[in-house]
Amino acid sequence: VNRVPGALCRKFNHKASYCYKLPPNVSLQEGAMLEPLCVSLQGVTRAKVGPGHHVFVSGAGPIGLMTAMCAKAAGAATVTVTDMVDAKLEKAKEIGADFTLRADTPNLAQALERLIGEQFDMSFECCGVPAALNSCIQVTIPGGVVCVVANLPQSIPLDLQTAVRHEVDIIGVYRYCNLYPRALALVASGKINLQPLISKSFPLEEAQKAFEHFATGEPIKVLIQANAPEDCA
Repeated sequence: VNRVPGALCRKFNHKASYCYKLPPNVSLQEGAMLEPLCVSLQGVTRAKVGPGHHVFVSGAGPIGLMTAMCAKAAGAATVTVTDMVDAKLEKAKEIGADFTLRADTPNLAQALERLIGEQFDMSFECCGVPAALNSCIQVTIPGGVVCVVANLPQSIPLDLQTAVRHEVDIIGVYRYCNLYPRALALVASGKINLQPLISKSFPLEEAQKAFEHFATGEPIKVLIQANAPEDCA
């Protein structure tokens, strides 16, 4: 965890050992998104997603969509994404999700299973809503994995008995370790395209506008361009 507060500045001194050189075909904007991509990659790695698996992702924010991307890159046969915002579900389709569904669909668990004809091998909770975690448990196959990527309240009602009865493994993700090279390789090789997730960029002088724009709820990823304009040419 970086203990130096704040990065909304023109220049930032960082240890060289913590830095990775971007190849010519990876933009600074994509480089800025490698950090959240590593969070998603950690989840997909811990859950052991592989070829042929059916994956469910709850939440189509930047972490949820990157998790869907990582799952597809790992060989998942299908990836299904839910959210409450239609624009985010459209973005999920754009980046390669096989199925999308509104999270407020009646009898959500049954509706999800009808999409692929069976339950999911791995489910990822990426929206931070307690009810969504229960949905993940309910739609996961016996012996499957539920990976909690989002931050949740410290105490929540949990359908633990279903998880126990079905021997569903519940695992968590808290950041990552040594995944920057893999994340960068996925982007540089074209296996993962982060550009569609960038909703809008703001110059440093308009940082407040950037936060306000993101707070509207529809943008996926809003970037603040800290570089001076002449450095971005």
